[in-house]
Amino acid sequence: MRAVLARAVGSSATSCCGAIFKVAISFKGVFGNTSTTSSMAAPLILASVEQGIGEIKLNRPRALNSLNYEMVTLLHHTYRAWSQPDAGVRAVLLSGMGDKAFCAGGDVKSVAQMVMASNRHAAMAFFKQEYLTNAAISTLQMPHISLLDGITMGGGAGLSMHGHFRVATERTVFAMPECAIGLFPDVGMMALLPRLPGELGCYLALTGARLTGADVKAAGLATHYIPSSHLHLIKQQLQQAGPEAADLPVVNRILTAIEAQAAERQKPGVSSFEPLMPIIRRCFGHQLVGDIVATLQAEKAEQDWCQEALKQLQKGSPLSAALTLAYYHKSRAKALGPLECLEQDSLLCGHLMAGDGDFTEGVRARLIDKDEKPRWKYTSHGEVPAHIVKQMFTPRDPHDVLNLHQAFGQKQHPYQAAAPKL
Repeated sequence: MRAVLARAVGSSATSCCGAIFKVAISFKGVFGNTSTTSSMAAPLILASVEQGIGEIKLNRPRALNSLNYEMVTLLHHTYRAWSQPDAGVRAVLLSGMGDKAFCAGGDVKSVAQMVMASNRHAAMAFFKQEYLTNAAISTLQMPHISLLDGITMGGGAGLSMHGHFRVATERTVFAMPECAIGLFPDVGMMALLPRLPGELGCYLALTGARLTGADVKAAGLATHYIPSSHLHLIKQQLQQAGPEAADLPVVNRILTAIEAQAAERQKPGVSSFEPLMPIIRRCFGHQLVGDIVATLQAEKAEQDWCQEALKQLQKGSPLSAALTLAYYHKSRAKALGPLECLEQDSLLCGHLMAGDGDFTEGVRARLIDKDEKPRWKYTSHGEVPAHIVKQMFTPRDPHDVLNLHQAFGQKQHPYQAAAPKL
């Protein structure tokens, strides 16, 4: 399977004629009879190279471009092929088809059903392939530009946030809602969330709170804010740049110029969360989830906001919240990069896919039965044993270990901060 995919992607990557290649591969073995070989099936990604600009479009608009195993495999091989010196690709432009979503995340419903069917191997295959794709993006040396024109959650963050440039629009909706389904913010995002101003990253991770439009840039998650009406200029000007499109400062100047041009006609709104930063620091600057809960309950200022934050925090799995907070502080203390976090993500997922956490129950309650009545392993945050959380950071199964540094080396590019400290 790997050889067929490599040939299909590689042959198209070396051609700069602009034709879109459509790969239809049978994925048997790991996922049973799952197949994309039907002649009527739409390609899961649309990838083309034109005038040196590689363009990838996620092509599951009816599913909000959510990621499945086939998609992340195709993406991984496309990035690896385009990274070759003879691929003729100067920069990569990533977007989603449709007008609703860039990428709403991974297809966690299907993954949970695999676990329920005692097929942990297939579930882990998805996550490991997804993390390989995230790692390929985080080590990409050519400019990578993601157009976050719509819903950008979970796995969508993994595809975009590790790249050099992330462009928010008025339609961007960013969130990391994993705790609500018994998971945790994965896809290497724990390399970025602790770097956000104040305790904003902790707030987003534990509550799944949404940021929209210009707030995504103000938070430091996007590098630029460009209205959707101006997005077509990006590809156009990258192509016009010729060989200079491979130069990060040149790409930044192009995006900044388009941003400034658009701002003359459509001013971005004022940040909605900036006035809340003092209270976010106060409430979420703790080592234990129970202390965060107590602070939110006792807070006298912005009581409506505190009650909503508390409601969303308590909506999720207590075990996932404890795991997420421990991971957040571990990453901050050790200044973990994307590859280190992706390796850690695989170990944590190994435990959750084995039933050590609340993943299948969370997905059942939220996405399958939709009864909104999850039966978590622990009923309160105070009940979660510290040793259980600590244990999850170690391998449950040797096959869960990813050695991304061996596969990709040390060529991780630093995150480009987009916002001043608030």
